[in-house]
Amino acid sequence: MIDWGNFAIGHAEYDVAVTRFLISIGPIGDSPAPREQIDAVIRQLTLGYNATYEELRSVNESLIDYYTALRVSHAIGKVLAGAVGADIPGSLTRVTHGRFPLSTS
Repeated sequence: MIDWGNFAIGHAEYDVAVTRFLISIGPIGDSPAPREQIDAVIRQLTLGYNATYEELRSVNESLIDYYTALRVSHAIGKVLAGAVGADIPGSLTRVTHGRFPLSTS
């Protein structure tokens, strides 16, 4: 999964950080597979993603750490804001409050 818009105009490290973060989450809740098996699949996906991405574009690992922390902080802020019914400017938190539903179904 590559964010092509960000790949073309943004820092490659941000794209890699966000994708690694999303891959690392894995399934939330109960899963029929043991956690060790899920973790092994996540490791393989991450290694494959890294190898494929680096074939296309080199990245600075220290910036990936920075962008990962930035993205995780933003995600935590959105979850906390959603829990108390607040909005974070520039985020889609308000979507979860029913004012701007993503679908009508």
